[in-house]
Amino acid sequence: MKSIIYLLCACWIACLLSTGCKHSTDYEKSPSVQLTTLIQDSIIRYKPQEAEMLLAKAKQQAQDSTEYYYAEAVHSSLLMTRQQEDSAFYYINRCEKFCLSLPKLLPIHYLTLGIAENNKASLLENSHHPLSATTSYEKAIQYYQRGNMHKRLPNVYNNLGYVYYTLNDLPMQAYCYKKALFICDSLSLPQIYRDNSYFMLAFCYVQLKNYPQAHYYLNKVYPQINDMPLYNRYFLLNTFVNFYYYQKKYEESWNYLMKIFDEVAQHQNDMPSEYATLEANYADLSIKLNKDLNKAKDYLQKAKAYFQSTKVAISIYYIMTMERALAVISKNAENNTVLLGDNEELFSAALLASRVNWIAGETPAEKVYCTAKTRYSQKECDAVVTPLEGGCAHVELLTPQRAVTAGQAVVFYDGEEVLGGGTIEKTL
Repeated sequence: MKSIIYLLCACWIACLLSTGCKHSTDYEKSPSVQLTTLIQDSIIRYKPQEAEMLLAKAKQQAQDSTEYYYAEAVHSSLLMTRQQEDSAFYYINRCEKFCLSLPKLLPIHYLTLGIAENNKASLLENSHHPLSATTSYEKAIQYYQRGNMHKRLPNVYNNLGYVYYTLNDLPMQAYCYKKALFICDSLSLPQIYRDNSYFMLAFCYVQLKNYPQAHYYLNKVYPQINDMPLYNRYFLLNTFVNFYYYQKKYEESWNYLMKIFDEVAQHQNDMPSEYATLEANYADLSIKLNKDLNKAKDYLQKAKAYFQSTKVAISIYYIMTMERALAVISKNAENNTVLLGDNEELFSAALLASRVNWIAGETPAEKVYCTAKTRYSQKECDAVVTPLEGGCAHVELLTPQRAVTAGQAVVFYDGEEVLGGGTIEKTL
């Protein structure tokens, strides 16, 4: 008789776990769900150790597998902040497999799927698969819409906009940010929801060199800076750094860098990519302003090590540019010589190009040996073009060219045939 009772109990538990929602709990009032939601929305990025303890508590409080897998989805968010990508993918796949096996999905299941798919998209983006990331962000949008989780849509649209930035699709980038703002307005969401869209739009217009429009959005969001989480403050202030840097207002750029550098340095273990970016910016501005050059060299070495470990080629080339500039400054200091004239008057043997388009419609898989022209009036010179991720390319000019200028075009040729071209970002 006892064996029959045990068998019935086991069957009931298995049934509960397979359906995930046999009991009549109102999930919005569930202690486990409320705690998990708090972790996802407020704690996870900035207090990861506390978040881990609270997630363990939320899983213990879970009354069925639906609540448990919701906590698992949020756990994948925590793992992403620690760069534990494989473990995050494992949790994401578990959550998706569970939810998609159910005969009927409730709003909490769509919320779980939305979080999982948004996290998957971020992982794909970080591993340089922007097209797959775009698909996953669009799926996350669909899940949130089906679950009536509309207030979560602005964040996904902002993430999607950044992917379009890496794809050099600035119109779609701006569309996504403005779509996020439209949703904020239509739902009368608090200011904090709009802030992300404002500084993402500012970032977009900085890339377009539309400085008046960028300044407009920066001023919209800056008054709220003291109420922002650290990551948002970093992104906003670093956008100010770029805003002034591209206009060659290096002192103003330096001042904004100093407003965020030390604070991010204190959290560099939780924000390694952001800190490496600030280290590179510190070195760049040090070279431009000719100050703190010893620190610049140290920061460059650390930033280069990080970007090499993450295989971000465009950042590595950026750092190589500064290493060469530091070497020139150091050599001239040793020889007690001074360089006269602007950088644009020097000869350049290599450059970094962005927004590269290829006439064939596909990016070459290998290096391209061709000729290149950096000014309309110049003759073509032999070149080696190495395609990079994000629509960029490293261009080696086998005959150094004079007055290679950021913002101008570089065009690639095979005889009289145009192979493609892009915008010069930096000389190397």
